[in-house]
Amino acid sequence: MSKFNPQTDIPSLTGKVAIVTGGNRGIGYHITLELARHGATVYLAARSESAAKDAIRQMDEELEAAARGRVKFLHLDLSTIKGAKSSAEHFLTLEGQLDILVHNAAVLGHNYGLNSEGIEDTMATNHLAPFAFTQVVLPLLEKTSKSADVRVVALSSYMYKKAPKGGKLLTVEEINDALGPPASINTLSSMQLRYSRSKLANLLFTRHLQEHFKSIGSTALAISVNPGDVATESVLDFVRPLPLIGGLAAWALKAYMFTPAQGAYTALFAATSPTVRENVDTYGGSYLIPFGKVETFVGDGANDELVTQFWDASARIVDGVLSS
Repeated sequence: MSKFNPQTDIPSLTGKVAIVTGGNRGIGYHITLELARHGATVYLAARSESAAKDAIRQMDEELEAAARGRVKFLHLDLSTIKGAKSSAEHFLTLEGQLDILVHNAAVLGHNYGLNSEGIEDTMATNHLAPFAFTQVVLPLLEKTSKSADVRVVALSSYMYKKAPKGGKLLTVEEINDALGPPASINTLSSMQLRYSRSKLANLLFTRHLQEHFKSIGSTALAISVNPGDVATESVLDFVRPLPLIGGLAAWALKAYMFTPAQGAYTALFAATSPTVRENVDTYGGSYLIPFGKVETFVGDGANDELVTQFWDASARIVDGVLSS
């Protein structure tokens, strides 16, 4: 079990402002809960206002009286780039600082399809929309970092290692590749490849963002994390429909995988631990595995040239959508 205990090891976050995407359920719920418990004002960014407000009510029941009311709803639809940009622009009208940004929301086991902007759904939701959101709030992150400890955390996965080799990330045509023949684009293998590609994207994103912060002299940190094997409802919903073994598989996952609360530990460590700030050269731009251990990049995750190419490609794709 982790040596990092969110209950005791997170310092006071009083006066800090955080955003957690997908904070209404699973890992994101527990990230949001602990940030608020320790004093931060937390914007729970989600598409469904009713689901978000239900989660906020539940959090208020778990929090001590002094911490209630710290979690606020921010509408965020990551299914489109334009929707993400609009949400970020709205946030800028609400706050004059941003200390912690956690990109947690993601889709898993998604059937192949293009969104209304012509982008493959998994890459749009898991990377390009969060990228667009970050672009809008980036000046605020940089401004806040002049006087505060600013961190951007993206939840990646060990699955990034299974992404197609050579990127398949640099053009709309590559991103829209279903990664399987037409007859099998919605099979488990093709879904996993598309998810893996998006998780590689998360890692490359934080690597370049850290380089950007360093290049402008900002002390802000960008870190990607693997939360571990977590029995979230999204994972369980994915396996339950499997023929014959779905029910048994869901039971086994709940028995042997981390709980969502445990799945939040590594992201919370990255977002709040004083150890991270005290060891910037170790943690800045790193990839963490449970619970806060730095793991060496492998495969395309270690491709320094791809880090820059992919950031530039993401910017071109996002700009193209926003200008259309």
